[in-house]
Formats: sequence, C-alpha cells, structure tokens
Amino acid sequence: MIAGARLYAIQAALAQGSLADALSLLNKGVVHRFTAAYHLQDGVLYNRGLVDKLGKPMPELMRAVPVEHSFCQFVMRDNFFQTTDSTRDPRLQGHRLQGVIHSYTAAPITDSSGHFVIGSICHFDFVRQVLSLDEVDLLKRAGRLVTGRMLFEAGAPSA
Repeated sequence: MIAGARLYAIQAALAQGSLADALSLLNKGVVHRFTAAYHLQDGVLYNRGLVDKLGKPMPELMRAVPVEHSFCQFVMRDNFFQTTDSTRDPRLQGHRLQGVIHSYTAAPITDSSGHFVIGSICHFDFVRQVLSLDEVDLLKRAGRLVTGRMLFEAGAPSA
C-alpha cells in the first residue's frame, strides 16, 4: 500500500476512534518490530497502544516509563528523534536504554493547540533498523492526527 493510501487508511481508523488499527497500519509498512503510542502524564509515559510484529504481549517495562528513562524525552525536547543504532549514537551516551532499544524513530503527539507535546508515536526495535524517509513522513503525519482524547480513551478502563 503506497504511503498516500496508508495515510488515508490511518485517518479513517482514527476517525473511527481506533488507535490500535492506526498503529497496526503504520507497523505494516516498516521493518521495526514495534509501533506504539505513549501519553505523557505527570512525568510518566503511559503506553496507549502497541503493535508487536511477533504478536507477543506487551512487556511490563513498556507499560509506564518515567520520561527521563525513555528516548521519548528527546521527542519532547526536539519535536522528533531518530536513531538507527543506539550503540553508536553519541547523543545517547550513558542512557539506560542505549544498546537495549537499538533503533527508534518517534514523532510528537500534541494537544489541540499544537503547542504542547502530550505524547509520542514511535517505531522501535531491539536490533538495528533503518526507516525510509517516506515512513518518517508518514509517522510525523500520523502523530499530528492522534489527539489527546484518543490517548485518554485508549488508556481508560473498559466498561
């Protein structure tokens, strides 16, 4: 599926309130094992959706992560972050996830004003991976489509 058609499908999934379907569509176009959305609340990033190509349950360590222990902190600061090999990335020297998560690309999710970062949408893997420029662009566009309400509802307990 070409990027334009995938963007349309992602827009449709989000319009129907399905963050999970949107993440799945994003994940299908990349080699990265994981695609996820995180919501920032009180200094902690809460996972609101995760797609694992291997279909395994979400590891507990990915459910809630203090922002200072995550690569997402760089997205919050710089409005985008990418590393294809964290073991060789000097920006990550001494970071606790350096060499654990090898490849990571993330775009911000902002509030309705577009001024405050309230989360991130990302692709990541435990091995070195490279993301095409088209996929980077699609991830950034998807990040602009996800709303705070979607993140809140994705984290709300089922009735």
